[in-house]
Amino acid sequence: MTDLKNDTRHHVTHLAIKVMDLDKSVAYYRDVFGYEVINNLWHNGHVSCHLKGAGINLTLLKYDSEESPEALYAGTGATIHHIGIESDDLEGTAAKLVAAGCTLLSEPTSTPVKYRAPDGTIAELIPIGSGKVRAGG
Repeated sequence: MTDLKNDTRHHVTHLAIKVMDLDKSVAYYRDVFGYEVINNLWHNGHVSCHLKGAGINLTLLKYDSEESPEALYAGTGATIHHIGIESDDLEGTAAKLVAAGCTLLSEPTSTPVKYRAPDGTIAELIPIGSGKVRAGG
């Protein structure tokens, strides 16, 4: 049995939240909870605003279009979009995900590897140390 407490191969790094008003959402997490904006990146039809705070890090997603396929992964409007999980073997873990009944939403060779868990939750695999903001780092 794997010692999950000391397993450095996989761990949740961030929670991504789809927002309608990026400035208002940033102000909320900054002013109420003390989160710090680390960076804003535009990628694949959306802005990802990475926030660092005590506990889990947040990524606020503001899509150029609510109709884009990725924006609709988690439904319309503001919602929790996905959780981010670091992995030391994206392709190997993607194969395990498929075997466990997950549906890949992107190619297993892409970064990130987006998928839908058997319960419907959306998640993404990212390489360990891939540049996503991490707690304490």
